[in-house]
Amino acid sequence: MSLISERLLSLVNFDQVRHIRNENFNYFKTQFQEFNQLRIDDNIENGFCYPLLLKKPIDKFKLHENNIFIPSLWMEATKRNNSKEYEIECKLSTEMLPLPIDHRYNLKDLERVSILIKK
Repeated sequence: MSLISERLLSLVNFDQVRHIRNENFNYFKTQFQEFNQLRIDDNIENGFCYPLLLKKPIDKFKLHENNIFIPSLWMEATKRNNSKEYEIECKLSTEMLPLPIDHRYNLKDLERVSILIKK
């Protein structure tokens, strides 16, 4: 690791970052657990996103138009020749919304995302 990277990382309060990410995850869980087709364990901590799979898929580009950026994960699964074998992976890749929970987002940001998705 470079000295610059080491110095920058030394400035991060990882306990605080972890706490905020877990709070953000739990906020989304309370907002969406009744709609989420994925069952989320109550003891999950330290995730990188809140995985939301709804009965009716939401177009990520509609979210993007509202400055909500949701990544697309595992897109290579959709390109496999025997996609029937990877049906679950393809569904998760194309329909799941991995909602960002990182520490840069506050309650106002999360509320905006929740309201838009629920519409």
